[in-house]
Amino acid sequence: YYLLGLGRRGQSALRSLGVWDDVERASVAVVGRRDWQPGRTTEEEGRITMANKRVTSRVLARDKLVGVLRRVLEERYGDVVELRYGYQVEPVDFGDPDGEADGTGDGNGNGPPVRLEVSRCTPVRPGGDTAAVVEECSVDDSADDGPSTVTANLLIGADGAARTIANAMEARDRKRRVGPLSRLFGKGRFKVTRFDDDNPRVYKSVPIKFPSHWPSNLNYSARSTGNRITLEALPSDSSGTYCALLLMKPDDPLSRPSCPPSELRSFFDTEFPQFSSLIGDGVMSDV
Repeated sequence: YYLLGLGRRGQSALRSLGVWDDVERASVAVVGRRDWQPGRTTEEEGRITMANKRVTSRVLARDKLVGVLRRVLEERYGDVVELRYGYQVEPVDFGDPDGEADGTGDGNGNGPPVRLEVSRCTPVRPGGDTAAVVEECSVDDSADDGPSTVTANLLIGADGAARTIANAMEARDRKRRVGPLSRLFGKGRFKVTRFDDDNPRVYKSVPIKFPSHWPSNLNYSARSTGNRITLEALPSDSSGTYCALLLMKPDDPLSRPSCPPSELRSFFDTEFPQFSSLIGDGVMSDV
């Protein structure tokens, strides 16, 4: 699983939507951090720094946040909001805000609605029927109810790193400006800003139960020798249950899905012994 941190801006946004009280009850406060610098491996060498913030950060699992928002939608807005899972949405066109292309607009930005193709998906199992389902799907064109075309006056492209909606908007805008003068002087309506990932990292999740004398409202962090791997742990409850992330480069030997548990254990014993004793062999095998 994966934990999310909610600071001032995130809390303010959820409060404006009237759901912050629900989210807050499902989250845990984080009031500071405890850090181990490279080469520092004993419990006593972890330095505690309290956060100097007007708004206390809150943490909760991503899936828990989704669950809270789903419950709020169903209980308060079930008569006007319909939730559907397992569908892929592909934009067909974004209309024409001014109607200059086909005369359907009124010149005031009120053009035709967005058209979308919606297809039912089936979960992807990369390793066959016995493998775990990943967060992807393949379009099932043979489904009885799909694909279908729908229209919408408002489309929110909260589609994550895939940027399906944003990429389609940008491509549609390039297609609209086909002439050389349009490409040189025409003003595009959409622009996607992309940044090169010059420091890629992958992660592995490690559930850890901390001793009762360790504060359960801190962010725990440790870096290995040479900054090869960083461990970041956040609380998933107020009883010392933590989710730690091992952050490493994609080509690191420990990033392999088939990495032997003995190699990972050896690394923890050498670099993070203060955490190694808290992780059982079963958890190490799952990681």
